[in-house]
Amino acid sequence: MSFWDFLREIPFVDDIVDAGEAIAIYFSGSSSSEISGEAILRVSGDLDAAVSPEVLPDYGSFRDSMYWTEVGDTGQTTREWLLEQSSSVPVEKDSSGRIISGQWSDPHTGFMSFNPEDFDIDHRMPFHEVMSSYPEIYSLPHEEQLTIYNDLNNLQVIHDDHNIDKGAQSGDVHAEEIVDDKFRKQFLTDYHSYKESLGKRFSN
Repeated sequence: MSFWDFLREIPFVDDIVDAGEAIAIYFSGSSSSEISGEAILRVSGDLDAAVSPEVLPDYGSFRDSMYWTEVGDTGQTTREWLLEQSSSVPVEKDSSGRIISGQWSDPHTGFMSFNPEDFDIDHRMPFHEVMSSYPEIYSLPHEEQLTIYNDLNNLQVIHDDHNIDKGAQSGDVHAEEIVDDKFRKQFLTDYHSYKESLGKRFSN
């Protein structure tokens, strides 16, 4: 065994070498199929802090740059519009137009409240899953990124505690926790329909 091969037996050294090889292939324009899955996993794991953001964008920072935009010319943000549309009674607003009361029920859990602060606007297909499935979104103009983030076809109103508990589960996994059969089927239909539309958009 050569001295170089001996060094490659050390896990940390091997990780560094694989990371370097993966980055070199990336910038040489080779197809992703030429990069071993093992090398990619290593680059996206412990060594991601040492890799150029052009190779591995910082999802956390990217996610923080997203925000609710206006729905059409309604003057309402995505959140406010969805809250008003999903309330089972006419909403009440303060002098600035912000919704301060209504009646909402989380169909996932049955939780009901009159306080809009008890509810989040959630992505059926988690935004992290969207980004990991289609990393080319990182390079789109910010307005197009916001359009995807605010796509009404992928949004729902749910209890904020439930949103935290479920985390970034995929729609298929999350659906297993939905007790109501009718709603679970509708949720899965909406989830897969959105995944299919997004796939078609980025397959061209």
